[in-house]
Amino acid sequence: MNCKKIFTIYLPLLIISIIIWPKLPTQDSPAYFNFAGEPSHNILSNIPFLLVGLFGILSLRWRKITKINFLTSSYIFSLGIILTAFGSTYFHAYPTPETLFWDRLPMAITFSGMLGVITTDRLFPQLKTGFIYLILLISILTVINWSFGNRDLRPYLIIQFVGGFYVFLTAICTPSNILANKKVFLSTFFYVLAKVFEVYDLQTLETLKITNGHTLKHFSAAISALLLLP
Repeated sequence: MNCKKIFTIYLPLLIISIIIWPKLPTQDSPAYFNFAGEPSHNILSNIPFLLVGLFGILSLRWRKITKINFLTSSYIFSLGIILTAFGSTYFHAYPTPETLFWDRLPMAITFSGMLGVITTDRLFPQLKTGFIYLILLISILTVINWSFGNRDLRPYLIIQFVGGFYVFLTAICTPSNILANKKVFLSTFFYVLAKVFEVYDLQTLETLKITNGHTLKHFSAAISALLLLP
C-alpha cells in the first residue's frame, strides 16, 4: 500500500469527521423510541442477523483463510452480527434508553470487525492482531461513553457513519482482494437503504400498509452485512 493511497483515504475521513462533529447529536431524540407498526415485526426481523452471523462463522471454517488478522476481524464481524440479533431483539421488546445500550454495543462490535476486515484486506495486510483488538476496544468504549460516561453519542456515530464511508472509499481506491469491490459497493447501497428505511419508518408503513421502515431496515442491514462476508 503506497503512501499516496493512504493519504487519499485517511485525509478526507479526518476532514469529514471534523466538519460533521459539531453537527452531530449528543443524545437521541425522544421520538427515536416511537416505532411505527407492530413491535413484533421489529423483533422477528432480527432473525436475518442471526442467520447471517452464523453463516459468517461457518464460511470462515469452510474457506480456511490463513491470514490471521483478516480472520480475526472476520470472526469479530460475524460475532457482532449474531449479538446484534439478540441485542436488537431485547431493545425492541423493551424500547428504552437503557435497553438501547444492549442494541448498540453489539453493533459497535460489528463496526469494529468491519473496519478490521477492510483494513487487513486492502490497506495493511500485515497489521498486528493487537491493533484489531484495539479497534474493537475503541468501538466498545464509544458506546460505554455514551451510556455511562460523558453521555455523548458523537463518537459512536463517527465509528458508524465515517467508518462506513471508510469502507466505501477504500474500495474505490484499492483493487478487489478477498472482498470484491462489487460486493462492497452493494453492501454500501443496502446500508444506505437501511438508514433511509430507519428515517422514514412511519412513512414506509403508510405507503406499504404491510410493515414499517424499521423492520425493512433490519432486512436491508442484514443483506449489507452478508455482502461483506468473505
